[in-house]
Amino acid sequence: RSSDLDTILILLEGAPKHLNLDHIKEDLLKIENLYAVDDLHVWSLTTGKTSAIVHLQLASGSSSKWEAVQSEARHILLNKYGMYRCSVQLQSYKREERKNCTNCLIAPV
Repeated sequence: RSSDLDTILILLEGAPKHLNLDHIKEDLLKIENLYAVDDLHVWSLTTGKTSAIVHLQLASGSSSKWEAVQSEARHILLNKYGMYRCSVQLQSYKREERKNCTNCLIAPV
C-alpha cells in the first residue's frame, strides 16, 4: 500500500519520490554568483512535509553577495519545490589546490 511505503520512507528519512535531486541542483546552479552545490540532502519529515539542507559554494569574488544567493536558494527550495523547511549554508569560493605527491613525480633520467 502507498501509505505503508510513505511511512517507511519517512522513518528512513528518504527523499520523497516526487522530487528529483538532480533537477533541484540544476536549478540552484542557475543562481547568479554561485559556483557549486557541494551537498544537498532532502528528506520527508511527515507525509507532505519535506525538509532540505544544502551547502553552496559562492563564485570567486562573490562573498559580498552571500545574502542574495542564500535568499534565492531558499526561494527555489521553498516555493518551487515546496519544502516545508530548509537550511542553506554558504562558503566562500575555494580553489582546488594541487597537492604534490612525491610518489607521483618522475625521477630525472
